[in-house]
Amino acid sequence: MGVYIKGMKMPSSCYDCDCFIGEVGGTDYCYCCLLMRDIEDSLQKESDCPLVEIPPHGRLIDADAILNTIGELPYKGSVKRVLMQAPIIIPAEGGENL
Repeated sequence: MGVYIKGMKMPSSCYDCDCFIGEVGGTDYCYCCLLMRDIEDSLQKESDCPLVEIPPHGRLIDADAILNTIGELPYKGSVKRVLMQAPIIIPAEGGENL
């Protein structure tokens, strides 16, 4: 499962990130709270940074839940087509995306 931090902007480097601890006690200490390790170059973004930028979007819904709810109703095919054409903002975890 992922975590969304409302209002947080995607940082351009570790130094600009809210999860970064740096210059503790006047040293050049650089630490990432997400990766739980020291950072070599805080002016860069780590290649394995777990932060993912979310594009502007409307409401995010669970399309699979809608398909399960409508069951075998006559208009299910139309709803499925519409859902399959909708942009994927956050890919499904542990399963397939429509």
